Amino acid sequence: MTSKTVLYVDHDLSRVEWFNQQVKPELDVETAFNGWDGVGAAIMYHPNLVVFNLGISVMTGLEAIRLIRSEESLKELPFLGFTIPRDKFLEEACMNEGCTTILEDLSDGLSSILKKHL
Repeated sequence: MTSKTVLYVDHDLSRVEWFNQQVKPELDVETAFNGWDGVGAAIMYHPNLVVFNLGISVMTGLEAIRLIRSEESLKELPFLGFTIPRDKFLEEACMNEGCTTILEDLSDGLSSILKKHL
């Protein structure tokens, strides 16, 4: 059985480590630490799902969604976004550009949310 791959994009190393602990070994995880690298990783790795800190540096989640959705092979890629602290304006703008859902809390039910979108 082929493992599913999740691209996790966040600049906070403690959250990156926490996320990896939550989903491995069931899922393969690719990581990017800024928005620009996140777009590149999505194009290069073609993950099954993206979990993206929408307020990240270099390129915001809004800009990243636009670029990822412009790639024909990634138009249907599930894109789960979050902001810390919560930024309702950015979250709404990202949903309007094709974000699949907003994660209100990374820890609360993460496993079931990921399974739902894989």
